[in-house]
Amino acid sequence: MKDIFDEIKENYDFIGLQNRTYTLARMEKRNSYDDFDANTKYCMEEMKRLGFSQVRRFTHKADGVSSCFDCIMPRAWSRSRTKRSFLEIVEGKVPEYEKVLADSNENPMQACFWMAPTPAKGIKAELVNFDDIGMERLSEAKGKWLLYAPEKGFSLSGGNFNTFAKSGIAGLVLCNLSNLETMPDDLNWYNGLGYCGWYLSKEDANIPAFSIPPRRAITLKAQLKAGRIVVNGVLNSKIYDGETYTVTGIVPGESKEEIALFAHLYEPFVIDDSAGFAHLCELGAQLIRRKVKLKKTLRVVFSMELYGFAAYLKQHGKNIILAANFDGIQHNESYNLIMRRTPFYHASCADWIMEDTLKKRLDDKFTLIPEPANLSDDTFANDPYFGIPTFWMHSPCKGSHHSTGYLFEPNWLASKEILPVFAEIIQKLLCGGPLPDYSTRAEKDLDKALKDILQNKELSSFEKRVRANVEFQRQCNRLASLKTISGIEASTERVAAIYDKAKKTLDKLPKDVLSTAEQKADSWIVKAAGHGYPFSLARVPFAERRPARGISRILWTQLDGKTSLLEAIRRADAELGKKTDDEAIKRLMDTLEYVAKYGYATIQRN
Repeated sequence: MKDIFDEIKENYDFIGLQNRTYTLARMEKRNSYDDFDANTKYCMEEMKRLGFSQVRRFTHKADGVSSCFDCIMPRAWSRSRTKRSFLEIVEGKVPEYEKVLADSNENPMQACFWMAPTPAKGIKAELVNFDDIGMERLSEAKGKWLLYAPEKGFSLSGGNFNTFAKSGIAGLVLCNLSNLETMPDDLNWYNGLGYCGWYLSKEDANIPAFSIPPRRAITLKAQLKAGRIVVNGVLNSKIYDGETYTVTGIVPGESKEEIALFAHLYEPFVIDDSAGFAHLCELGAQLIRRKVKLKKTLRVVFSMELYGFAAYLKQHGKNIILAANFDGIQHNESYNLIMRRTPFYHASCADWIMEDTLKKRLDDKFTLIPEPANLSDDTFANDPYFGIPTFWMHSPCKGSHHSTGYLFEPNWLASKEILPVFAEIIQKLLCGGPLPDYSTRAEKDLDKALKDILQNKELSSFEKRVRANVEFQRQCNRLASLKTISGIEASTERVAAIYDKAKKTLDKLPKDVLSTAEQKADSWIVKAAGHGYPFSLARVPFAERRPARGISRILWTQLDGKTSLLEAIRRADAELGKKTDDEAIKRLMDTLEYVAKYGYATIQRN
């Protein structure tokens, strides 16, 4: 009898996967909403051709106002198909061949996504180097184009773009110099510009912007030192109320319970995430070709990262019992593979299956890196708002995320080895096995975790007790999930005995002296109000919005209205493997008071 893995490899159409990947990537390279209708229709046609059932497309408003899970869907943005967008030097001692700084005909990414259009004839103004003025003298750049290519600390997030957009500057010339040595002539794609959330809401300030490569930015800085430069920028784009879409389909199983696989659309990169779409299509197609009898139904979902999935899951996610994210599967020159687990409060046996299968199938050139749950990207469905345990297998990129450079391309040789293993993991989950006896595994994992906690001299007595309980919950929930996945009833008696033994030692530890910040946090009981993690702050009047800094997504899940804030903080610390200090606690409490004012949470002060 053939091994499952051998069957998958024999039936895995890798050439078809690559063709599918590059077809979608070509359709998405303009990164314009006026392509999204055709992109998603291609996805639907391909899924139907491969044999998926119930292939459907759902429409979401892209109006900068509509929200779900407190994610405001950004307004539609399209770059002109017929009119060139460009930035060129019109005054200054610069060689003729260096006068064109950006040209959308050369690369659409040079005219930055989601940025405001210019008047038809453009904006002609002096160019100023940010290095010469900094944020404290930004007013000096009013009415001028600003070259933002700092030697260190490039960031448009956390409100920086909002600061630029409201400052009165004409527009931005952007370059992240961190890729200077590895990819000097490649471009970065800039997203995550929102003052709150990732993307701009309808009311957010906006300005035109262009992206230039590092080598050109360095030369431009030298030219600015040598004398005055005037540029003209023409950005032929439009921002409007439009639509975005979710595409989904299934491979039916015996049960209506679904295991969902996510891969996002609408980004102009092969690895992020056309390759994810293509792999999930092939993963389902090889199950169909092999006529595998599934116990659970496989569902694949393709949508806008975070925002689109939140809107889809709110309306259509009731049958999903487990999910996995397939974003950034295998970057070039990377043989590291990150395994992001499910969180302790509804941990899944999928964590064990993922780790064990990868270790069994991959050779020593691959390094497997465990990663705690943090609910970022499309693992946010772990939030109790949705209640779907979600894990992720992905690879890191070497400082080149969202770049046109070679490091942000797929490693196809590694992918050929990895993707069939991913398919085996999902098949085991869909078929309920075959699975080993995980009871012993749970006991060993808990015993080791408790010993490490007891020996950790950096932790207070309270923190040790909290972490021990977190690890106990993790193993109990993993064992309980076996019944959901495979029907196996796994006893937790021996796990409980190990925990009870450690608890006796923990209960004898000396009482802690709490800091002032800890005492205050211990006197608060906070309850999340069921509107979702405070991200875009849609409930807050625009004039009163500010980023909800200091609240991690994992901490938000622990605000249950029963637990003290201090214990919630330490639970989140246990999951994330960190320790929140007093200053961070103070910032957190300030932010909680702010979001509670607008109904995101309630605070009971004892």
